[in-house]
Amino acid sequence: MKKFDIFTLEEFLKNFPTITQKLTRCTIHVSDSPVNRGDKAEQIELWHKQRGFKEIGYHLVILPNGDVQIGRDINKTGAHVGGFNTGNLGICLIGGFKGKDERTDEQKKTLAYLIVELIDKKILSQEQFFGHTDLDKRKTCPNFDVKKFVKEEIGNYIF
Repeated sequence: MKKFDIFTLEEFLKNFPTITQKLTRCTIHVSDSPVNRGDKAEQIELWHKQRGFKEIGYHLVILPNGDVQIGRDINKTGAHVGGFNTGNLGICLIGGFKGKDERTDEQKKTLAYLIVELIDKKILSQEQFFGHTDLDKRKTCPNFDVKKFVKEEIGNYIF
């Protein structure tokens, strides 16, 4: 899997990357851009470089149609939550413009399957998933309650 490759959910799960870094959490983000504008990981990388990052800070990007796009190498430390990046898998959903919860059903399904896969593979536990706002109260990102999604809503999207 190379940076900016795009996979359907089924392709991604079939070829789930080997994670060698010790993960202690996963933080969910949104791009804070209109969900239907067509942004992808390449655009996010440009934004991050404008802010002085070497590359995109997120490991995975979930597109509005539910496809998964590769960002930063999954075994490199991310750059997506100041002070909490070590051992933190960063997943960004396209959308969330102006603080709105714009998640598509396809994005919800993909996120649900990724969370279940990480739990089933014993990479992370249910308690180790956070929204950006859970770690930085100055943020509203991802504009929905990740803890509630993991504990109460995930079953709605697993078929």
